[in-house]
Amino acid sequence: MNPEKIKELVKEILIKDRRYAEDAYYFINEAVHFASEYFSKPEFGQDRHLSGSELAEAIREFTLSEFGSMSWAVLKNWGIRTTLDFGHIVFNLIDAKVLHASPSDKLADFDEVFDLKKELSLPFEPENPLARELPKIDSV
Repeated sequence: MNPEKIKELVKEILIKDRRYAEDAYYFINEAVHFASEYFSKPEFGQDRHLSGSELAEAIREFTLSEFGSMSWAVLKNWGIRTTLDFGHIVFNLIDAKVLHASPSDKLADFDEVFDLKKELSLPFEPENPLARELPKIDSV
């Protein structure tokens, strides 16, 4: 689908649902396309389908690759705080015909897949200095 058509459809979504920033929709749409490559899915056919948990995992990886240590701050700014928020955006894009779903797909597939804040923050936490073995001090 061409970018102008996607913009038009996202604007229509935003009239009905203002929970998420406009950029969140464009980003999640890009992340879904990234997910197909991430899981080595074919370009066409039934084997292309991704589960909600697979999409959530790929969106996490895509977010970390795009925003690094700012990942949590960016998503939070867009109104995304849980993996269920990923699902709401994906299903809004499905309803607008930007994305496609299989009959077995449901919003609940995105519920509590993982703790989003933790998963986006943990890679950037400093190591616990107490967890490292301390050097021994020779007595004089």
